[in-house]
Amino acid sequence: MSKLNVMLDLETCGTKPGCVVLSIGACTFDLQYKFYQTISHQDSLKAGFLEEIDTMRWWANQDPAARQEAFSGILPPQSALLNFFNWMDQLPVPRKDIAIWGNGADFDIPILAAQYDKLGLGKPWSPFSGRCYRTLKTLLPHVSAPVKNKQKHNALEDAIFQAQHATTLLQVL
Repeated sequence: MSKLNVMLDLETCGTKPGCVVLSIGACTFDLQYKFYQTISHQDSLKAGFLEEIDTMRWWANQDPAARQEAFSGILPPQSALLNFFNWMDQLPVPRKDIAIWGNGADFDIPILAAQYDKLGLGKPWSPFSGRCYRTLKTLLPHVSAPVKNKQKHNALEDAIFQAQHATTLLQVL
């Protein structure tokens, strides 16, 4: 059984592995440990990560402040991924005891895993530690979120909101 739950959220320029990741947000469910890193859009394109036209159209219709924040990164993807790896490594339990949650079995974790793979880096989570927040929400649709998301489309704020909601959902189970 996992001893520590970590919620991961990404802001991206696509919906499939191989797309540009604009920011990484993560937190433990108790909110004691938090991580936030924006990533250079241009450096990501140079590294071979892709944009999807539908996602770029979606970004064009978002709040300008959220868009500005999402596209403000200056770190190259490799540096951001190494920073996240180091953050995960500094959590107070061994990697094997961490469950990493994403909002969709087909989104956050696979997209970030593809980034690590493409850049030839090891992943900071164990192969069987992935969990799906979207599935958890679907199983308990009658349980509403305990708080409102402060700033939508900010990876850390989204991770915090999702972790708080997941905690409530898991208590119901």
